[in-house]
Amino acid sequence: MLSTIHAEHNSNRFFDKLIYDSDVQIPLLIVMVNPEMKEDIVVKAYEALRSAVENIIKKKG
Repeated sequence: MLSTIHAEHNSNRFFDKLIYDSDVQIPLLIVMVNPEMKEDIVVKAYEALRSAVENIIKKKG
């Protein structure tokens, strides 16, 4: 049970860093500088990843 709790804690930290780390949020900075990039595949992929991770975090509570 303790290993399960530890693994879950590590996965939560990983996903939190994955969507909120400043290095990962570079697509958002690109769009801020050049709004025309909003339709770029990198930006779309980041938005989809962020949305999926946020939904998982909300479900876990």
